[in-house]
Amino acid sequence: SNPLRATSAGDIRFKDLNNDGVINDDDRTMIGNPWPELEGGITNNLNFRGFDVSAFVQFSLGNDIMNAQQTYMSQFGSGGDNHTVRAMNRWTPTNTNTNEPRAVWGDPNLNTRDSDRFVEDGSYWRLKNLVIGYTLPDNLVGRAVRARNARLYFQAQNLWTKTDYSGFDPEVNSFGNSSTARGMDFYALPQPRTITLGVNLAY
Repeated sequence: SNPLRATSAGDIRFKDLNNDGVINDDDRTMIGNPWPELEGGITNNLNFRGFDVSAFVQFSLGNDIMNAQQTYMSQFGSGGDNHTVRAMNRWTPTNTNTNEPRAVWGDPNLNTRDSDRFVEDGSYWRLKNLVIGYTLPDNLVGRAVRARNARLYFQAQNLWTKTDYSGFDPEVNSFGNSSTARGMDFYALPQPRTITLGVNLAY
């Protein structure tokens, strides 16, 4: 056997699914499901004495995400990527009670091969859009800005997200609109949180 391919202490132990005593491609199986059991959104608009509030909450429940960027960031000792803080908890002879593999050049056990280590619950709730406005009374508008109507507003997008997913953004699709890549997080850019303050004037 090739010693460079040998399993050692601190490596991930993979299941022998077909019970033939050998771990190889025959032990692969389907894991994860990117399609949610339920997804949707809730929106509401409120108006009271010059104030207006508009909110949109979206959600996805029961879907999985393949955190593929972690497969590269978990090559402790090899690869060209920076590592996450998970590397601090890697296996060492003095740190054996851990789920993180050893640091070794070349990853001889293929610890970072696709496996359920990197499949996570992708369910989330997100406050996608929030707008809070106030329309000034008519008797103040003319004197202050000489306009027929003036409205101050605060707007925020992606303001709050509730999820157990460890990646940057659970609302992810690494390859555009391709349905075959749904639920794949591979260096996908997270959606930014944006906050805007503004004034609407009508003359």
